[in-house]
Amino acid sequence: MALNSIGPVPDSQGDAKNQSTRTLGDKSSYSSPIDRDTQRLREEMSNFNGDIYALELVKPTPAPLRNLRRGSLDTDSEIHLSGTSSCGSSSYGGISASTSTLVNEVSRESLAFRCPALFGEKARFIPTKWLPNAHLQTSYVQISKALPPFMVFEREIVSFQDGSILGLDWYPKIPPQSSHMLDPTPILLLVHGLNGSSNEAYIRSLSMLATQTRNYRIAAMNFRGCGGTPLTTPTVFDPLGGASDVRNILHHIRNVRAGRAKIVAVGWSLGANMILNYLGESKSDCMICGAAALSPAFDISQSIDLCSAQTHGMYGGAFALGLQIYLYQNWNALSSVYDSNRVFGPMDLRELAMTFLAESRDGGSGFNARNGQTLQEAAATLKRNVSAIVVPTLILGSRDDPITKPDWAPLGVIARNSNVVFVTTASGGHIGWFEGVASGLKPVSWADRAVLEWVDFVLQP
Repeated sequence: MALNSIGPVPDSQGDAKNQSTRTLGDKSSYSSPIDRDTQRLREEMSNFNGDIYALELVKPTPAPLRNLRRGSLDTDSEIHLSGTSSCGSSSYGGISASTSTLVNEVSRESLAFRCPALFGEKARFIPTKWLPNAHLQTSYVQISKALPPFMVFEREIVSFQDGSILGLDWYPKIPPQSSHMLDPTPILLLVHGLNGSSNEAYIRSLSMLATQTRNYRIAAMNFRGCGGTPLTTPTVFDPLGGASDVRNILHHIRNVRAGRAKIVAVGWSLGANMILNYLGESKSDCMICGAAALSPAFDISQSIDLCSAQTHGMYGGAFALGLQIYLYQNWNALSSVYDSNRVFGPMDLRELAMTFLAESRDGGSGFNARNGQTLQEAAATLKRNVSAIVVPTLILGSRDDPITKPDWAPLGVIARNSNVVFVTTASGGHIGWFEGVASGLKPVSWADRAVLEWVDFVLQP
């Protein structure tokens, strides 16, 4: 399946160097200048007729990742993953984080052996027969929430300095403070997407697989005001994927719960944005060994337009309703910040998103968006942060995603960072990737398998 790409639109001067990507029919959307590498890679990905496409590195220094997309094995080529990481730092089990460098030069043959779901001749995603298209794959993400496996997490309420709280759900149990510096069992920090919680099926299924087939612990972070833990201040979660809450949770885990454990972060959709922003902002102070970001929204403004423009606005309406439910559930903390006549009235997703961002007063959420500028800044910030990632990071997307398109990513920037592996599948929808049938006509997640292979690779290179 070919990528349904929204192509470059020249500026009014026709200067190719200032070409931009815009959402069809909406000139107010965020528009980011694209460099020559990004343009070339977008065209290459759009024209790719296979299943799994892996981005090649633009520069061969220090070592190139080339042509993995076709699944061919060339043992002379290598993937180079390097950077400063807290894996093995003195307070976390070995060498100082400020001076250690995680350098992994792995042949493509070895990488295909370690991550066969993503690389090599056998790497492919074949969707469940009765979920053959993007909309069915995406819709089943919500349907599967009501289906097993069910998990009973142990919830910890984490307090922040501003008086805010959020729920951090542990499995199999909250690590006792007495073992803070004793237990080195790795931890997966899981971060859900917009309108979600730790009860999402993708959180539960990955948690179950990680704990039943590996010796990993789970820490599933709920956004502020989500997952049954109400807001205690007017500060909502960051709808633009800011990293502050992820950073605070990691500090809490490191300082209170698991000082020696290696941590790998996995985020979905908006949670993936949070993880990527954290990685780029933290740089040498990064508290995790590596990450996987599934279906990140590299341009939220374009995603809003895309959600509203297809399937009679089904996706836009669902997201808008979810945000209104969130505001209603937390109205005791938010009534002084938002106008109920506006936020609970009929409006499309863009109107509600801008209201959600802009109608905050002093002491409120702190987002002061005006004329879409916050959306523009968020996309530029994410692009800048991806370029600064210093730990092995997998970005996984689907080329038929109906909510965010992988070619909106700053492909040239990503291709110049040897620490980031960017992989797309021909199908899979938005955070779907359902394949096969396990039992009772219930499909399983290909993404779970791919992500855990990557996590294993990061923790045991």
